[in-house]
Amino acid sequence: MDIALDPDYKKNGWIYLSFSHTKGDPTDKNVHGMTKVVRGKIRNDRWINEQTLFEVPDSLKIPGGNRWGCRFLFDDKGFLYFTIGDMARATDSQDPGKPSGKTYRIYPDGSIPKDNPFASKKGALPAVYTLGNRNVQGLALHPLTGDIWA
Repeated sequence: MDIALDPDYKKNGWIYLSFSHTKGDPTDKNVHGMTKVVRGKIRNDRWINEQTLFEVPDSLKIPGGNRWGCRFLFDDKGFLYFTIGDMARATDSQDPGKPSGKTYRIYPDGSIPKDNPFASKKGALPAVYTLGNRNVQGLALHPLTGDIWA
């Protein structure tokens, strides 16, 4: 769904990918799935060193979802932001314990900033940065304030 080069790609070679992920048959409309975020490197035309940065447990994956959506943005403070569409479950977008309809903030290695709004809230996904974003089609960094716009 999205691909981004690490801001220090020339030094570290990391490439970030997001995609619709399921452990079942992707043609089965009842199979459970959710957006997954990984990073890896390409050497000699091969994808290597893949690391999973974000994946929800199977219990939070959704059957028959659509409007998956995902966009990446690196800010100048060292954070990686990404979005997940509402998966046709608009009301879940307001629940910090459900993965769809959110903007997330992590470090490029997948670790979670301690000051994320839901990092210490019981039952919430700690990587959630904003709620109710439903189906973000793009992310932008405001050039003057450094604010993230979805």
